[in-house]
Amino acid sequence: MKKIENIEDFNLYFGMPTPIFKDINVGKYDTIKNQRLESSPIHPNIYRISLKYKFIKPNLDSINGEKVGFWQLFFSAPKTELSWKIEESASGFYIHISPKFLEHNQHLSFNFLHYGMHEALFLTQSEENKLISLFKEALKEHENQNGSLDVLIAYINLIFSYIQRFYLRQFGSQNENYHHLVESFITELNQFYSKNSEIKEYPNVHYFAKKLNVSTNYLSDIVKVNTKKTAKEHINQQIIKQAKRLLDAQQLSISEIAYSLGFEYPNYFARFFKKQLGFTPSQYKKTFISK
Repeated sequence: MKKIENIEDFNLYFGMPTPIFKDINVGKYDTIKNQRLESSPIHPNIYRISLKYKFIKPNLDSINGEKVGFWQLFFSAPKTELSWKIEESASGFYIHISPKFLEHNQHLSFNFLHYGMHEALFLTQSEENKLISLFKEALKEHENQNGSLDVLIAYINLIFSYIQRFYLRQFGSQNENYHHLVESFITELNQFYSKNSEIKEYPNVHYFAKKLNVSTNYLSDIVKVNTKKTAKEHINQQIIKQAKRLLDAQQLSISEIAYSLGFEYPNYFARFFKKQLGFTPSQYKKTFISK
């Protein structure tokens, strides 16, 4: 597995121009003369944001009555495995950001930066016009010899803010795929303890995201938009529900219940239980379970 540690090396591998700045890069696919059209799996240690023209066919024709545009947004984060095979060169814009740069500019740290390549944002025509305009301005500032890095960062922050708004619109739209994903998450969560006889750890968002073949942040955001609760809140509620059921049955000790729910140590379970309900499992048994 080929590892690519920085923006300069990724640009060289893909066929893009050498970046002007070490930790942040804005460019246009159309100006690349020799794009790499095929690649075996690689691991670039950078954040990538790509606004591409007609890259994949949308599975819907309109959004809230407005026609879907021809541009889509794609993302990949550090440690994401990438491979591709395309017939023709991509057209559009890209932004590359190093993890170090994002650490020092936390206001640019949006959840969608950790979405997978298959979790694209589909835009309406008015949305794509807005983003294309902003990408052009960011690119102009990036290539301006008298340009300002602060202004470039401001443009990128504005682009990201609009992307966030458009994703929330997409997640909240009447799309069966998103609703099906939420329903699948709830079903998997409700069946977690009945389907797994030997629990090695209590459930978390990453477990369900992997099960449903989506990124952790993508699942979290869709669940939050559609249910008004985070995926973690749903999971915590399910753990407490199972804990109460086992405590009410009075067949297992608190330690045995903790292990059966996936907690490594009983005191972890006790702290979790108290954080959720305001009292410990022992206090729950004394107060709410009749002897």
